[in-house]
Amino acid sequence: MQEYTASNSPFRAQDATPVAVNPAPVELREVLNSIFFHRRAAMVVASVVLALGLAVALVMPARYTVEARLLPLSTGVYDTGEANAPRLPGQALDPAAVANVEQQLLLSLDLHRQVVRDLLPPGAGDADLSRAVGRFEKDFTVAKVNDTNVIEITYSASDPNRAVAVLNRVIKGYYQARANALTAGRVAYLQRQADEASRQMDAADADLTAFQRAHNIVDISAQIAGAVKENDTLRLAWQTEQANLADNHHSIRSLRSALSVIPRDVELYTDNGEAARATGEMRSQLLALQAKRADLAARYMPGSPLVVQADAQIAALETALNGQKGGVPDTRRSGRNQVFDTASIRLVDAEVSAAGNAGRKAALTSEVQQSDQRLSRFNDIGQRLAQLRLARDLASENYKSLAIQVAQAKVQLNQDSVDGNPSVRLIEAPSVPISRSNPRSLIVAAAVLVALVMAAVTVGLLTSLREVFLSPREVEAASGLPVLAAPLAGDQSENGQASVLRMLSAISANMLAREGSVLFIEPASRRNLQTAALWLGKALDGLRPGRALLLRFAAGGQPLRSEADLLLDRVGRLPAAVVDVGLCKNLAGSMQLIRALKARFGHVVVTSPPVSAGPEALLLSQAVDHVIVVVECEVTRRPVLVELLRQLAQLNVEVTGLLLLGRRSHIPGWLYALLFNRGVTPGTPRIFASWRRRARLTGRRGSRGDCGR
Repeated sequence: MQEYTASNSPFRAQDATPVAVNPAPVELREVLNSIFFHRRAAMVVASVVLALGLAVALVMPARYTVEARLLPLSTGVYDTGEANAPRLPGQALDPAAVANVEQQLLLSLDLHRQVVRDLLPPGAGDADLSRAVGRFEKDFTVAKVNDTNVIEITYSASDPNRAVAVLNRVIKGYYQARANALTAGRVAYLQRQADEASRQMDAADADLTAFQRAHNIVDISAQIAGAVKENDTLRLAWQTEQANLADNHHSIRSLRSALSVIPRDVELYTDNGEAARATGEMRSQLLALQAKRADLAARYMPGSPLVVQADAQIAALETALNGQKGGVPDTRRSGRNQVFDTASIRLVDAEVSAAGNAGRKAALTSEVQQSDQRLSRFNDIGQRLAQLRLARDLASENYKSLAIQVAQAKVQLNQDSVDGNPSVRLIEAPSVPISRSNPRSLIVAAAVLVALVMAAVTVGLLTSLREVFLSPREVEAASGLPVLAAPLAGDQSENGQASVLRMLSAISANMLAREGSVLFIEPASRRNLQTAALWLGKALDGLRPGRALLLRFAAGGQPLRSEADLLLDRVGRLPAAVVDVGLCKNLAGSMQLIRALKARFGHVVVTSPPVSAGPEALLLSQAVDHVIVVVECEVTRRPVLVELLRQLAQLNVEVTGLLLLGRRSHIPGWLYALLFNRGVTPGTPRIFASWRRRARLTGRRGSRGDCGR
């Protein structure tokens, strides 16, 4: 049961708006309660299954299973490698593949027919043989042991000695069939293959010799090496001539470019000594005049006649000096330019050398082409020779391998016998079993397990189909509204009632600050409505004495015209009144009456006939402040509750919460005490023990005025 206080109540203190409460997870207590609720159906199903299992255990005849184990090895016909040589991929089969092959031999229909034919009397026909083979295959199994290369063969029969005899005959027939299937004809086949390989080897060797003679090949590797060396030498010489020719062409272009700008004749001699002497003397005079003018300027004013005269002399001397530069003639002598003659000679030499390089390059080009053709021919011949040699070597290796296999097959043919085989070892021979393979205890245990499973399936199926409620979680999951209270039925003690009343007072704590009215509504039961109203009235009266009224709308009640005509009665300390249900049809009159009673008493707890008796409860839900839907465990059906909530939603009535009554614990007291109530008196659920402790605490707090908690 969920517990609410003023701190975790689904109501706010200011208004009555409910807070969405998610359904709690399924607990072990709830699961056990559902199991014991459907215990009769589960016990019936489990008893039927267990009875059938016991009957089968008593009626089923005894069976004895004999087993033998074989170990296949990758030897003999499965090994194609050479003796004393490492095994190559593909020369020896994988052990798992060997075991699969041997399993197919053991499961062959011919082997089964041979074994069954030996067991049948001489006059048995084909129909008898077919039926006997079918029975044999049902009792005979062949399986590979997990993670090993061991084959396990078993045979079941009602007589253990007969089972051993049949399995020994199967093993004997298996060895005979294996020798016929794997060894007979193998030597002749391998000999034919070896002869064919020898013929292919001779033909490949003859083709190789004829090809060498036709192309005059002695040592193809040396001939190819000589051709490669000759080709490299010719290519090196060709590249050298190519470089020299390019160098000569570059020299010719450079020399021709230089000759176009070099003159044929050059000036040999130029004499200008007289002009240099005259010019030097005039420069000396000019320097002297400039020094004198600077001295005069230092001693006299700039406009002094001496300074002006010095400036005039300097200007005249500079004019004479400029005229002297172009007036004195030079003496010149010209001659042949030796640089031009030398460049001309080098140009002729470069042209002659370039012509020689071009001729040698052309000759080397032809020789290189011939060398390339000869080298390509040798390469083609070498590749063909390699192919012929490879074909001859492969034929030779094939012949050697087949010759070895022929020898091994002959040895294997001599070794294979009925008594034993080197490729398949009998590691566990058939022996008479001590106990039966289908013990009654195993059948009974299987029946018990199946009975438990079927009982669990039955409980799950009935739980999924059940429409009534057993726990608050189911109610919250179906309605999406919080369950305000869910006391267990049958707890009539004072402490138990006090705990429920205090819980209801905590739920209705928001009604204490102002006046309010509460309507309890239920689909069918009248008793639950009156019980819930009385509990809430006592809770409100305990918190605020004399401020709560129990108002009941019922057929045959007081016909009122106003609040003043109301006749009150007493239910214990609580004032109560019964009003004619016909007043509910007048919504305005109902609202006016309830409003007047709230003003007079403060709190009004209203009940009406259930929804199944008429629409009065739905009409009253629009005239009150709070609506609480009462749900009766194991009585109220899920579709009925959902339909009631849907109708209230269509009337825009907000449901404050749900009150779950009549909840019972179907778990036996001893089991409940063992699992959940250790240290609590058996027969009293732990939840009521916790309520009693809380009642004592809240009672002490209530004396200090903290009744809300």
